[in-house]
Amino acid sequence: MKHYFNLLTGQQKSITRLLFGIIAIVLSILWLLFQKQGDRIHWQDWLYSSVFAIKGIHYLLSGLGLSYLVLFGKAYVEFDDKIIAIKGTVFQNKTQTKWNEISSFKITPLSIEIHLQQKTKITIHLSRIGFEKNMQLTNLIRKIAKEKRINIYS
Repeated sequence: MKHYFNLLTGQQKSITRLLFGIIAIVLSILWLLFQKQGDRIHWQDWLYSSVFAIKGIHYLLSGLGLSYLVLFGKAYVEFDDKIIAIKGTVFQNKTQTKWNEISSFKITPLSIEIHLQQKTKITIHLSRIGFEKNMQLTNLIRKIAKEKRINIYS
């Protein structure tokens, strides 16, 4: 069975943040419309409006329960019975390894370290995902590691 955990969705949805985001985007557009002098808009007004719009987009995404990093890429942990694939952050490359190449796991409340037989390690930081997803991920990894007789350290 295949499991997929998105590491960029950790916040709860919030109507307040969503409304603040929409209001900020609308105000940034209105700012430009009201600051228009003839056929031109001063560069400072463009600056103010764009900063306000970017902040509005940030609030809009967080109101939907997403991180602003979603705009730049993905971060996830995906695994099945044979392979575990990890992309810990948006800017990190995907790392894929087979379960039989793993020598041990070190599981802490905010991270999971995967120690490979080649004396290297892969770290999954869990600080951005919610408590419930954190527990689901660690419990599934514990279960599969126990089935495959991989050492787990806490």
